[in-house]
Amino acid sequence: MCSPPIIQSGGNYNLKFSVVSDKNHMHFGAITCAMGIRYKSYCSNLVRTLMVDPPQEMQDHYAFLLHLQEEMLKEMRH
Repeated sequence: MCSPPIIQSGGNYNLKFSVVSDKNHMHFGAITCAMGIRYKSYCSNLVRTLMVDPPQEMQDHYAFLLHLQEEMLKEMRH
């Protein structure tokens, strides 16, 4: 590990890698998990967003972004 894991939820997100997890309880909706991983002299950051029982608006936004990604991938060329 390069840095301690950063876990955030509840709508208050700070995406800087210098942030530390707070002591607040986890909230449903979107949960972000970030960690810095080191292999030999290489470092990388891995960030994932988990959706747990998200509200309908969040589901609609996610579906739109998936559709947008599919359309963009269809249009990509070498």
